[in-house]
Amino acid sequence: MAVSVLRGLDLLEAVGMGEVGISELARRTGFDKASVSRTVKALVDAGWLFRDGDKFSLGAKALTLGGATSQRDAVNRANEIVRIVGGITMMSCFATQLYGEQQAIMAAAQGPGMPVIAADGSQYPTYLTVSGLCLLSALEPAAAEAIVDAADLTAFRPGAISGAEDLKQDVARARGGSVVVERGRNDPSYGCAAKVWNVEGMSTPMSLSILGPVTRIDAELELFETLLVAATAPGADRLSIMTAVTSRS
Repeated sequence: MAVSVLRGLDLLEAVGMGEVGISELARRTGFDKASVSRTVKALVDAGWLFRDGDKFSLGAKALTLGGATSQRDAVNRANEIVRIVGGITMMSCFATQLYGEQQAIMAAAQGPGMPVIAADGSQYPTYLTVSGLCLLSALEPAAAEAIVDAADLTAFRPGAISGAEDLKQDVARARGGSVVVERGRNDPSYGCAAKVWNVEGMSTPMSLSILGPVTRIDAELELFETLLVAATAPGADRLSIMTAVTSRS
């Protein structure tokens, strides 16, 4: 067990030097490729590493540890902004990042009585939520459409969408810089508003989302849109976000 733990730590240290594949990891660490492959799979499954095709980078759990990296600093910033927006709305707020064709939650804040969202690095289909559809908008249009066309539409609540065109329209709205909203697609009681978020230091796109009861999404959508636009602006902080909220006409 101790040897396995040390091997895992050595691999995390090697990945921390930059996105890398199995062969290069084996070369850097001196471990055989078979053992590297097994250990890396376990680290990905546990959220310590992220996989993007045949390359690996540090996952959400690893980024919360010490070590000054731009990616870790970006995750810390995402956590700060998520807490600010969550505190203002008293709803669940979270940030996701694109990994290949999947999305992973990198930061989350839970509002009172709101759904629990774990920022544990677990990966989910991008097409399943508007947070993921915002991420797809950062891809080439043909690549995004291919992912949507291959989507398992039975994963949505029956009647929540009419077909893949609904999802493609959301991607198009996000690509145009708009806040994208869904109501009851996965749970009839809850909706979500999301926006693309280009966080400095992140190697791939992110999105920022507000999740809560459909009734509140409808009643306070103008506020949520203002918040998401202000929070995803370059250099956003508590003061700039609060100023945007209080200056609404």
